Amino acid sequence: MNKFIVRIFSPIRYFINDSRAVGILLIITTIVSIALANSFFGESYRGFWTQKIHGLAAFHLPVNCMEWINNFLMGVFFLMAGTEIKRE
Repeated sequence: MNKFIVRIFSPIRYFINDSRAVGILLIITTIVSIALANSFFGESYRGFWTQKIHGLAAFHLPVNCMEWINNFLMGVFFLMAGTEIKRE
């Protein structure tokens, strides 16, 4: 049983430790996202991103996934990019 687990997770561990893994995952998820948005699942896919999350409006927080990405995650991304540029 232990050899089975090692055989399955070793390639995953090697992939994650590779410096190119992030770029590969980004390209794959971009292609999947474009394919989903332009397929016949497109309306429900776009609806997922704009679906309201109940209970957050009372705390004056963004109410859907798109607003969370636009407000917080992009801010964190640019903060990390700025600190990386400053470090270089």
